[in-house]
Amino acid sequence: MMSTWPESASPTAPIRQCRQRRQRRQHGSTALLALLALLALPMLASCTDATSSKQPTPNPGAPMSESLRTFSAHPALAAVFVLGTEHFDNGQFTLRVSGDGAAKLTQRRSGTTEEFEKSLEPAAVNQLGEVLADNDFTKARTSTLPREPGDTPVVLELFDGDSSQFRAEIWEADRYDDKQLAAILSAAEEIIVSMVGRDSYP
Repeated sequence: MMSTWPESASPTAPIRQCRQRRQRRQHGSTALLALLALLALPMLASCTDATSSKQPTPNPGAPMSESLRTFSAHPALAAVFVLGTEHFDNGQFTLRVSGDGAAKLTQRRSGTTEEFEKSLEPAAVNQLGEVLADNDFTKARTSTLPREPGDTPVVLELFDGDSSQFRAEIWEADRYDDKQLAAILSAAEEIIVSMVGRDSYP
């Protein structure tokens, strides 16, 4: 005769109960992990945003300066050079050279103004652009005070259309300590002399 055991008194009952408790713990752990994952999502998103915001910002001056290497391909670009003082020697010269080859020179001397114009070949425009790009035309430059008597202010400016992209106000004598500035000013002076003659500049 086969004996029957009450379910609670069965020899396998403790084993079955142990398995049930283990399964309940596993289900509880899975639910807890899922909850933690949901809570962590906003934190991960904020970390991603913070990392993205720290990416380096492109410098607009760099591409603009590099565009000077192919100056003639950018007719809207214009490099401006202001040299000299109106009431000293032959006055103040403002040279504007555009990518389309248009060179315009304004000479102000003792209350009088003269205008000069010249059309540069694309090769000459690109040659100027190479000099400006190679010598960091758009680099920030500063001058210190006081200045020696006879020193004169210099302005370097780069336009894209009517919008000024860069401007530096420095002093002419800085060229003796800054070889790049010396090369930039020499390139501008060569064009000025070609427009007004050697005797009229500086």
